[in-house]
Amino acid sequence: MSSSRLNWVLAVCLTLILFGVLFRQVEISQLWAGFSRIPGWCIAAAFLLFVGEGVISTWRILACAATSRTQPRVINALSANGWWVLLVLALPARLGEVAAIAVVRRDLDMSVGAAAMSIVFQRMLDVICLVALSIVLLTFAYVDAGFAMWAGLVASLVILLLLSRIEGMLTWAARLVVRFRQLFRPLIQARRWRRQLTTNKFLRVVVLTVFKWLFTFSGIGVLIYGFASLDTGQALGSTAVYSLGSAVPIHGLGGVGIGEYSLAGVLQHLAAVDTPTAVATALGVRFFIISFGVCFFLFSRVAGWFYGR
Repeated sequence: MSSSRLNWVLAVCLTLILFGVLFRQVEISQLWAGFSRIPGWCIAAAFLLFVGEGVISTWRILACAATSRTQPRVINALSANGWWVLLVLALPARLGEVAAIAVVRRDLDMSVGAAAMSIVFQRMLDVICLVALSIVLLTFAYVDAGFAMWAGLVASLVILLLLSRIEGMLTWAARLVVRFRQLFRPLIQARRWRRQLTTNKFLRVVVLTVFKWLFTFSGIGVLIYGFASLDTGQALGSTAVYSLGSAVPIHGLGGVGIGEYSLAGVLQHLAAVDTPTAVATALGVRFFIISFGVCFFLFSRVAGWFYGR
């Protein structure tokens, strides 16, 4: 058996195991009851919020690609984002991030090194914003609302500090590979991309990243609120736990993994939600995230076809 086929077999087995353990905790009737209980306005609001997140991500990709050899168009960034979303959902263990390099390179006419550095840079910003916003939400939900304001201030200072270090790390990495032009050509291309990333573009990407995660957290929070009928504090805390768990690169096809188990656990132990409802909420949130991602991909395809007629 070839290595690629073996990897797919392992991915399918991991997915079945992850889903199987969750499905053992809930009956089909209870799962269906959970889906039928969520208000329609929650689904509509979450859909609009995730659409907003997709639009912001498209503009962020465009801002990062503006340093490429040619000036890309919005429709190209939309196509790259649509494929990126689909690949992350379809491939396990964050392998979609690696596959997205080829898509970004093709649609935005970037070199391999520039495309890879662009994706790494965006994901570094994502991790920083994810952790900082999660700290604020967890503090608000489980400590004190007033203290959450101070946590937000500290998190903002940490973000600024880490962002300054990111720029320094990118510069250091770019200088490190100057001597290896023949052996590491993609790294040289990444260095050129870094040198073209001006301060204004850097700040623009940072602001877009913050808004991207505000929309993402809001969309997930609305779904959790609708499924589990939580109060605001519990919904915010559960959203932070789910987002942090989903960032762990241990998941199967469709993105199901640590995030779903974390959400089910926090709902049971901290929000006093019964096990069937907690599991139905975790599976329901994942179902809608997959559905919204597929819809966004189809929208990007239709928009590309219509624009290119």
